[in-house]
Amino acid sequence: MNYNYYMHYIKETNPEVLQERMAKALSYARGGQCDGAHHKAWSIDQIVRALLGCEEVTHEARMYNGQGYIRTEQAASRDYVEFIDEFEEPDPETGEKVYEWELGVE
Repeated sequence: MNYNYYMHYIKETNPEVLQERMAKALSYARGGQCDGAHHKAWSIDQIVRALLGCEEVTHEARMYNGQGYIRTEQAASRDYVEFIDEFEEPDPETGEKVYEWELGVE
């Protein structure tokens, strides 16, 4: 498979930064092994955000049983927004969205 098509999203050139991004993406991949499609979609989204240099943010969240916890996820970088916008680009003939990016657990 030719991955060169996606290279324009990777603007960072510092090897240490790229290595850190890859390690962060792998840490999110572990979370994708939880049951439920929404967990997997969230992990894929977070992996893409990690690879595209999105800044981490933390906030308080609640589990299904009401128990609170601190959740870490990533904001949207310019490169992430560009990636998602291109993914969700409407069909040129119909003007309708063909695909919609799923965020997963919110």
